[in-house]
Amino acid sequence: MNLLRVIVATGISLFGILFLAFVAASPLGWVSAYPAMPEKAINREWGEIIPIKDVKSLYKKKDEETTTYYKRLVNAVFEGIGRFWVVGKGWQPSDAIYTRVSPWDNYLLWGYSFLPGHEHFAQYEFAIPQKTIDRGYGFCSQVARMVYYILHDQGIKATVKHHPNHVIVAVDEGIIDANYGVFVPHTTEQMRDNQQIIETYYNRLPKELPAVRRIFSEMTGKWRVPTDHDALYAYMMRVEVIAEIFKWFPPVFLILAGPFLLFASSRRNKLSIRDKAVKA
Repeated sequence: MNLLRVIVATGISLFGILFLAFVAASPLGWVSAYPAMPEKAINREWGEIIPIKDVKSLYKKKDEETTTYYKRLVNAVFEGIGRFWVVGKGWQPSDAIYTRVSPWDNYLLWGYSFLPGHEHFAQYEFAIPQKTIDRGYGFCSQVARMVYYILHDQGIKATVKHHPNHVIVAVDEGIIDANYGVFVPHTTEQMRDNQQIIETYYNRLPKELPAVRRIFSEMTGKWRVPTDHDALYAYMMRVEVIAEIFKWFPPVFLILAGPFLLFASSRRNKLSIRDKAVKA
């Protein structure tokens, strides 16, 4: 067998093994895919983060009353996911280390963020709730998205409502504001017309009340729901699930490619020897 072919095949397999180790490093806990939030971006007045150990703990318990569940869910997300505040005026490319998908997490989504026309992936927000837990922090839109997918997975009707300065989840019983850790059994219209509702439900963070009043009172008309809401969020989930599966294919392919090349080379040599013997 040609020595060069052996070296090449072995090299391909070794590279595949190293590639597989890289892909598996974060899931196996060998490395942390994401850095801790910068100290300047942490609002200590909101309390210390209590990590969520199991995403299933965020699901509705058997016979649990619905509003009780919403309160438990929003409080767990509020305490378990840090609110990421960019340092300075608005998001900057230097913030991408915190908001872009890490190559240790998924190199496919990471690479996608560098393609022309997909720069918004530098501020990527996960659909898979466990991914948000793993990263540990995010904007208000990230925790809202997390709550939506948890509810949707249980067949609970929910809608993500966007505002220029905030994102919430609307359910039949009211709104879930995971960014501030509150469930409000009222609509945004009711909150606009009666500010006492805001005072009552957002009193855990008194310094945030002016901003909350402005969001729900002055600009209520700016709330919007994405067109084809459910289809859009279902598509985002599919993209992530597919990316999670396909990230394993290249390293496994490379590992198997080495032995296959050696086998093919050996097979070709045997056929060549047999042909020569027949001709002789």
